Amino acid sequence: VSSACTPQQGLYQYTPVVNTPRGFLVDTTLASTGTSATPPAGYTRTFSDQFGSMFATNYLTYYQLSAYDPASCSILCDKTPGCQSFNIYFERDPVQDPGVSCQDPTAGVTVRCALWGSQINAAQAQNIGEWRQQFMVVISASAGYVKNTAPAPVSGFTGPVGLAGAVNVNTINNNRVLLAQNYQTGTYNVSVCAAQCTALTASNKAAAIAAGTYSYNACNYFNAFSVSNNGTKYGYYCGLYSDATVASYPQIYTSTISGATYDLVNSYGYTLSTPDAGTLP
Repeated sequence: VSSACTPQQGLYQYTPVVNTPRGFLVDTTLASTGTSATPPAGYTRTFSDQFGSMFATNYLTYYQLSAYDPASCSILCDKTPGCQSFNIYFERDPVQDPGVSCQDPTAGVTVRCALWGSQINAAQAQNIGEWRQQFMVVISASAGYVKNTAPAPVSGFTGPVGLAGAVNVNTINNNRVLLAQNYQTGTYNVSVCAAQCTALTASNKAAAIAAGTYSYNACNYFNAFSVSNNGTKYGYYCGLYSDATVASYPQIYTSTISGATYDLVNSYGYTLSTPDAGTLP
């Protein structure tokens, strides 16, 4: 057993006021940091707010982060061959390596990013900690994110481009850019959204010609995203837009419907390959 009591590096900047195992587990700052984190583009959160890290096969490696930042963890996953998901969590760790001369050191907090070569779920978050000498390691704000399978390209459009959330823009410079937002049941299918975008442009153009006007609302971009609650998907939306820059604006990650909060996940954007200015000669 080491007696050197080596100082540990890379501690998180926050430590619970009640610096005990129980104080760590009930700390609301750590918990809210985890629950308020947003899924990175190209990933779906499968669980959150757990008190255990992953205990499963296909473990790849882990990294220690300076902040609870799923986006940083996703970048590490994307760079790692075979990575399909990651588990990010807070861990109560000693500020010194426990040894004979310091069997129960003062506690600090670390942020762990563990990478996995398979899909992960809440039922696997069973590693609730361990004893190191007299020091108790425990886990908080454990969340799992799985890599989405990107949808196929669509003829006539550029994409897909993965988004962290759903596009959340109605107007730009007082001009309405949201043309329609249509809910779809069944399996997520971006081709349905593409067809709606194309059909809406054709309909608006025909109406303008019939009315003798010189402009119409053309669909230049669509956003397809799924609606999920506790990992179960309940259909998807097709958001149709006249302006392809809408994806650069802040996005929305959840929506409350009839008192229930749903995650807006599996979000992808497609831009019309040849922009349509919406004007007639």
